[in-house]
Parts: sequence; structure tokens; C-alpha cells
Amino acid sequence: MIIKKMKNKLKKPALFAIAAFIIFAGAGVLIFYRYSKKPVYNFVAVKQGEIIQEVTATGTTKPSESIMLGFEKNGIIKNVFVSAGDKVKSGQVLAELDSSELKDNFIQAKAELTAEKAKLDSLKRGFRLEEIQIAKTAFEKAQQDLVNDYAGSSDIIRDAYVKTEDAVRNQISQLISFPDINPQLTFSVYDTQIANDIPVKRQKAGAALNSLKNELAGIGAAPTQDELNQLIFNSIIHLSTVLDLLNRLMDALASAVNLSSANLTAYQTSVTAARTTVNTVITNINSRQQKIASQKITVRQSQDELNLKLAGSSAEELRTQEALVEKSEANINSIKTQIAKTVLRSPIDGIITKQEAKTGENSGANSPLITIISERNFEIEANIPEIDIGKIKLGDPVKIVFDAFPSEIFSEKISYIDPAETIIDGIVDYKIKIFLDRPDSRIKSGLTAGLAIETQKKSDVLILPQSAIIEKDSGDFVKIFKNNKEEESSVVLGIRGQNGDIEIISGLNNGQEVINIGVKIKE
Repeated sequence: MIIKKMKNKLKKPALFAIAAFIIFAGAGVLIFYRYSKKPVYNFVAVKQGEIIQEVTATGTTKPSESIMLGFEKNGIIKNVFVSAGDKVKSGQVLAELDSSELKDNFIQAKAELTAEKAKLDSLKRGFRLEEIQIAKTAFEKAQQDLVNDYAGSSDIIRDAYVKTEDAVRNQISQLISFPDINPQLTFSVYDTQIANDIPVKRQKAGAALNSLKNELAGIGAAPTQDELNQLIFNSIIHLSTVLDLLNRLMDALASAVNLSSANLTAYQTSVTAARTTVNTVITNINSRQQKIASQKITVRQSQDELNLKLAGSSAEELRTQEALVEKSEANINSIKTQIAKTVLRSPIDGIITKQEAKTGENSGANSPLITIISERNFEIEANIPEIDIGKIKLGDPVKIVFDAFPSEIFSEKISYIDPAETIIDGIVDYKIKIFLDRPDSRIKSGLTAGLAIETQKKSDVLILPQSAIIEKDSGDFVKIFKNNKEEESSVVLGIRGQNGDIEIISGLNNGQEVINIGVKIKE
């Protein structure tokens, strides 16, 4: 029993030692196996081929032409011939302004041109005796009309004197006492300045009437035109002095004190009648003065016409008349242009998308009234990030896929690159456009289009997958297996293709294998 117990005691430690030995031995074998096994790599060979660099973007279709139209001048809209949604042709009239006044001016301008051409023809051929006699007769008539105008002027002034004297000495006699000695108002007024002004103005009015009377008396039976001119001029000044008195009397009545309503009304009626009389005679004299001035111009013109015919045409006169003909022709062309501006025409074939012109309304110059988009020609507009815009140039090929029909690929080219930036949410983009030259009735404004812009294409270049490239701050590298170990080798990269390839400019040879570090191998 004792021996058996001792055997059992010795047996347990031995078992533990054996187990520990087995575990450590297994671990050692495992470690040896792992570290002695060669690693397995995924290799990829450098190949020679074609690589295409692309920039992708999303754009939207819009009409290649969208035009807002308005009249170039102000005017009343006379007719509107289209509505929103109508199809129109280039040159079609859309609306027009009222041009009746311009058309009248055009007719008058044509008549003036005809007259100027007739004068030019007359100058070129010279004047007949009959024409000279007609010009002479016209001149003599103009002279006689002027004499008659002057002759009637003294009668008008005499009539003015008689009526004005009656207005001053009779119609307002109840308002002013002792008019010729010490004139005073016959009623009281609040305004002392008015009370002081009336006597002075009455004396001036009396003196003016006396002067006019004496000047009329001094006119002989056959006064000269200069004497009559002076009489007309003086009479207007004298009568204006009387009118000044009457206006001040109306101020006095407005400031009257303790004057009965009946007397006030009667006085106001008398002064108003007197003012009307004096205003009327002044107007008559002014009208005669203007008529004389106008007739003097007529006399000069008719005299010039006669002298022209008597003297014959000089080279200078011919050139002057030719210039007048050209001026008339230019005036006609100007009116034609103005008339053309009253008609609003479509500059393109298209569809009316907006129409705000209304008959009878006043249209301001260049106010947009009608918008037209081209019916078939569309373009795609897209924004390219700042980082990619340097890769794109005009004429780059573009593959287009519309969301509306994704199974079809359209091919076009970059048509426009905006030189100025477009900032959207603080990000700098640049706008590009692709014109769609191929007509397609399915294409409409507002369609979304995916764009693949081919910015560069190279053939017969060395290519590797981008997954085999190691990019560091110090440069670009690949891993190669050399002398039973991995080594990094420097490479110079070129363009990157959209399919994951990258151009190898230098550092590797065609067919050379490198480790594709981006592909994991299951062991």
C-alpha cells in the first residue's frame, strides 16, 4: 500500500510535464511552420494600351435660345397676335404699337422730299420766265400784305385806347375818388400797403393813357413802319400799366372793410369787366405784332426766292439743295426705322412661353413682354468643380446619358466654358455648355443628363491598376518582389483613367510584374 501510494504521487507530476512538453513542442512547430512559409502575393503585370481620362458631371437641358422681347420705343399696344404656347416662325409679327402718328409723319416727309427734289431739278435746269414772274408776284403780294398789316395796326391801338380809357375813367370810377388830382379809394381796406399803392398806380395809369393818346395823335396820315413798330411797342407798355392798377384793385376788394355785400359784388363785377377789356385789347395788339413779324419773314423768303430765280443757280446752291434732299431722305429712313420699331417680330423659330402684352396698355421702351424658346435646339448646362475645370477644353468629346432614356448614349462636344466662376454655397464651380446638334423630339427643357467628358486620351502607353500604386508625400511607388523580399520602387505617374487604370510614365517596363497591394489573397 505504501509503495502504491508513492507510485501515484510520482505519476501525477510526470503527466503534467509530459502535457507541457507536448504543448510547447506544438507551439514551436506552429511558429516554425508559419515563419518558414513563403508569403503569397497577387501580382499584376505592366501592360501597354490605351487610357482615357474623363471628368463626370450632371447637367440639365435648356433651350439653346431663350429670348425676351420688348418694343424698342414707348407706345400704346395696338394689336397682339400670339398667346403663350403658340409656335412661331422667324420674322412672324407678334405684336404692334399704334403707329398712326409716325405714318402721318412719313407721308409728310415724303411730300417734303418730293418738294426738295423738285427744287433741285429746278436749280439744275434753270428757271423759266414764267417761274420768275410767279416769284415776283409772290414777293409783291407779301409786301402788300405787310403794308396792310401795318395799316390796320393803328386802328387796333385806337380801339384799345378808347376801351381802356372807358374802363379806367368810367367802370372803376365808383372805387376811386378825385382820380386825376388826388386819387383815393372810396372804401377802407385791412392792408395799408394796398391803400398806399392804389393812388400811385391810378396816377401812373392816367399818365399812361395820356401818353398813348398823344402818341396816337402824333401819327400822321402815312406813318412809316418804324413809327408803327414803336407805337405798337409803347401801347403794350401803357396798357400793361393800366392792367397793373386793375389787378391791385381786385386785391383791395379782397381786403375791403365794412363794404356791403351788394357794393362788393358790384365793384368786383366792374373791375373784372375792366380787366377783361384791357386783357383783350392787349391780346389783339400782341396778335397784330406777331402777324407783322411773321409777314416780314414771308417777305424775306419770297424775296430770296425771287433773287434766286433772277440770279440763276450756283454750284454752292446746287450742293446746298442736294444736301437738303439727302436730309429729307434721311428723315424718311429715320421714320421708317421708328415705324419698324413699333412692330415686334420673332427672331427665331420657337414657342411662346410667356406673353404679357395687352392691347391698349402703354408699353415702356425695352420692357420684356414676350419670351420665346427655340423649338428644337437645346443645350446642356453643367457646373464643373474648380479641381477639374483645368482638364477641360473646348471641343472635348462628351458621352451623354439622359435619365429619361438611360439605355441610349448621345455623343457631343464641349461648346462653351464660362471664363468667370460661379459660386454655389461657397464652392467655386465653372459653367460649361454642350449644344445638342442632333434634333430629337424627345428632348425637352429641364431633363437631367449624366456627362462623361473625355479630357485626354493616350494610346500605346504603360498602364497599371491604381490599386498597385502607393502614393506618399515623398512620391509615388510600387512594390516589387526582389531577392526573396518586397521592395518599393519609385514611379512617375501620368493621367488616370475612369476605369481604375493609371499611366506609368517611367520607372517600370512593359510586362514587368508588381505586387497588387490593393488585392488581398486568402491563405
